[in-house]
Amino acid sequence: PRRARELRPDLVLATDLEQPALLGALRAEGVRCLALPCESWTQLLQAAREIGTACGVAERAAAWSASMQGRRQRLAAEQDAFFRARPRPRLYIEVWGDPVLTAGRDTMLNDLAELAGARPLGASLPGRYPAVSLEWVLRGDPDLILVAYPGEAGAAVRRLKRRPGWETIQAVRDNAICDFIDPDWLARP
Repeated sequence: PRRARELRPDLVLATDLEQPALLGALRAEGVRCLALPCESWTQLLQAAREIGTACGVAERAAAWSASMQGRRQRLAAEQDAFFRARPRPRLYIEVWGDPVLTAGRDTMLNDLAELAGARPLGASLPGRYPAVSLEWVLRGDPDLILVAYPGEAGAAVRRLKRRPGWETIQAVRDNAICDFIDPDWLARP
């Protein structure tokens, strides 16, 4: 809050994942704060409209949201056409390794994976980031694995390959494990 006071902002934007106490302290000092849920495509577009309204550019924000929705619809149509004659790959998204957490159906990661044409294993799980067992992943036998937490490229792949029984998973056998995408690109809409 001290740094925020020094900057004297008119408005502070935060996701609903931020620390509520921090926003409370800022509000107590008279700083206008918006805590916005951004864990789905729909919430992201709604947040953009709320930010536009708060900044006095509601029409521009609505136009941007409409444009983004149109782009998404075009991409979804292309992806549907691509996968019409082929199976959609099963995808396991690991958002943390200890405890093992995946992206549930109520996350932007799940939305992005489905938009890309994958069938995320976590889409059947309620909530945001449920804990899962290694056996649960084995039973799901994903075609692809996406590691969505920071670390040295290659380190997560080596670690996953050493998990008991995981040598039988299709993604491990095919070396179809991605651990090099910056997690901020995946988890911070």
